Amino acid sequence: MYMHTRERIYPGIAAFDALTVNGESREQAADFIEDYYAWRSRRMADMLHRLMKIPGCCRLVPKFFKSITRSNFGPKAGFQAGGTCCDFKITVKNM
Repeated sequence: MYMHTRERIYPGIAAFDALTVNGESREQAADFIEDYYAWRSRRMADMLHRLMKIPGCCRLVPKFFKSITRSNFGPKAGFQAGGTCCDFKITVKNM
């Protein structure tokens, strides 16, 4: 969580602030930041897309992300889940 905050969230906030201070509208600044992070995540998205084509991986990848999400964004990271928000079922549609 620390790395995510320091490498993703804080720089995004600083860039947004710098853009708005220098005259960009809030909407334009937000669009720029969104486009930047979409561009930055494209490589990982392409890799996951290729990985999901391997037989059996379409069932393993969601389970992996569920596990990682719970460990990185759970009570240890300062998040408190109420009710059953973290108890979701993984559904896989045939590809």
